[in-house]
Amino acid sequence: MEEEFDPILERRAREAKQSKTRSLTILVIVLAVIALSLGGALFYMWNKYNGQGAEADKAVIKSELLETRSLLDDKIAEASGLSIDNEYLTSQLDTAKMQVDALLERLEKTEAKNRAQIESYKRELATLRTIMRGYVTQLDSLNTLNQQLVAENKETKGKLRESEKKNQDLTKKVEELTEQTNLGAKLKARGIDVVGEKKNGRTTDRHKEVFRLAVSLTLLENDLAQKGDVTVYVRVFDPDEVMLINASSTGFEIDGQALPATAARTVDYAGAELPVTIYVNDIEEYIKGSYRIEVYADTGKLGEASFYLR
Repeated sequence: MEEEFDPILERRAREAKQSKTRSLTILVIVLAVIALSLGGALFYMWNKYNGQGAEADKAVIKSELLETRSLLDDKIAEASGLSIDNEYLTSQLDTAKMQVDALLERLEKTEAKNRAQIESYKRELATLRTIMRGYVTQLDSLNTLNQQLVAENKETKGKLRESEKKNQDLTKKVEELTEQTNLGAKLKARGIDVVGEKKNGRTTDRHKEVFRLAVSLTLLENDLAQKGDVTVYVRVFDPDEVMLINASSTGFEIDGQALPATAARTVDYAGAELPVTIYVNDIEEYIKGSYRIEVYADTGKLGEASFYLR
């Protein structure tokens, strides 16, 4: 009797084992599908959060720019209504307004996912707001002074002269602040270097082998500087302090003074760091000794360097 039931028991055991294996396989598949779904959801949520963060930053910058522009409009109107001389300050407020409009235009054209550019706009906005606060403070002071002048106009000439003196001092402070702003907008450079080159382009420091000079430098990043065409001028002086000139030598003007240049190059400056190389060609002869160069842009002197030819 025992021999008749063994095959049945064995079959049932095998079926039970197969059923358990199928159940485990199904469970593994279900867990894998759930894991993939969760991973995809988490990735979607992270991207969405990151994008929303960038959009939020962009919206905040735009809101602050619009607020700044509105305040500038109000202050320009205030300045126009003052009875004291304020044409200079009004001009500076108009300039600040144009800078805000330019930043707004660039912000609109920048995608929110460009976080690096948005961070750059944040810094530029902070700089503009700092400058604007200085103008607003000066204008508020002028406004207060204007009210004082109206009241004091009925009093003695001595008090009037005292008030005029205060106005002059305040105007001087405004001019000093504007001068600081203009200094911040000037171009600066680093890494000014000069090498001699042969006709084949290889460098040389032998005066008889020099075919041309290569002057290299990097214009530094400056969000306040004027964008567009920038001309870099090079003045090269030989060991006898005689400036090298050739048929293509040009000239420029700095602070009302006309200066000749050995060579020049115009580049497109967008506010970011920009490497520039200016070549000095067609010099009839180089002599042995120490040379000196001066480098200028339209906004002023960028620096000096020296080199030696043997």
